[in-house]
Amino acid sequence: MDRKKTLHLLLILNLVLALSGFDQTHAQQQHSLELERATWNHSTLRVLLTPPNNVSWWKPYYLDATVRAISQWNHGILHFASNYTAYSYLSNLRMTLTVAPTNDSVFDIFISWTETPAYGADAIGKSFLWSNGETGIYIDSSIYLSSKMLPNYVLSEVDMQNIALHELGHSLGLGHINRTGDVMHLNYPLKTFTQVRPLSTLDLYGVSIVFQWMSNSSPPYHYRPQQSSVTLPPSIAFQYLPISNADLPLSQLLRTFIQNLINNVMNLIKRPETVILIVATGVILLVAALILAGRRLKRPKTR
Repeated sequence: MDRKKTLHLLLILNLVLALSGFDQTHAQQQHSLELERATWNHSTLRVLLTPPNNVSWWKPYYLDATVRAISQWNHGILHFASNYTAYSYLSNLRMTLTVAPTNDSVFDIFISWTETPAYGADAIGKSFLWSNGETGIYIDSSIYLSSKMLPNYVLSEVDMQNIALHELGHSLGLGHINRTGDVMHLNYPLKTFTQVRPLSTLDLYGVSIVFQWMSNSSPPYHYRPQQSSVTLPPSIAFQYLPISNADLPLSQLLRTFIQNLINNVMNLIKRPETVILIVATGVILLVAALILAGRRLKRPKTR
């Protein structure tokens, strides 16, 4: 085989290997989200939050963070429904909340807090869902949020919101995702996150499949999801949804403001016209200083 044919063969071989590597990378980037194989048969989910009374470990921001988590899910649902018209029916889904010391059966999701993990040493959040085994329809859901991890790590406001987001995802019928860092990932490494986690398009796509019965205009409705896990269709790219300022803790808003201010100042300094202005100002100040110094030297000395 001559040199030219050998080179052509090597080029073809490299191209095949490159394409093979691309396919493998693409497959590795395909994220999967588990579903609980059950759903609610109504679109307004009533959430009851019951803070404890007269306990030393309670901090008001636990409640604030959980309320924001509910709001973040509601905003994420509306954002997804408005940006992907095939799932516009999801705009009918929302969670309403009530804060009260009661256990009324009119509610769907019950949220309460414990000082330390009540269901396993590592379970800083835990969800229980009860459904009708025959119909696959949820009856109600209970969420327990822990205020701290042993021995003495107290959850921050950001931690509490992230944990509440995760457990609310379970109450919406979602399982776990295979992407580290996502709201629905199984593990939450404490002392790692200083910002609230955003919801992803895959999280909301999973919710749209759980509540797909709402897309039917007339009965009979098929409530139970047909699959145990989902991946995004080609028409939806994996990305994280923006978080409204109303759904962020004040501490994160302040950090973001300061960081943006620093970035804007640094970007301004890097602009050519700014550099010229700074240099020109420096030169003018230097000349003025030299003139003043010269005048002082020319002044007659007095005795």
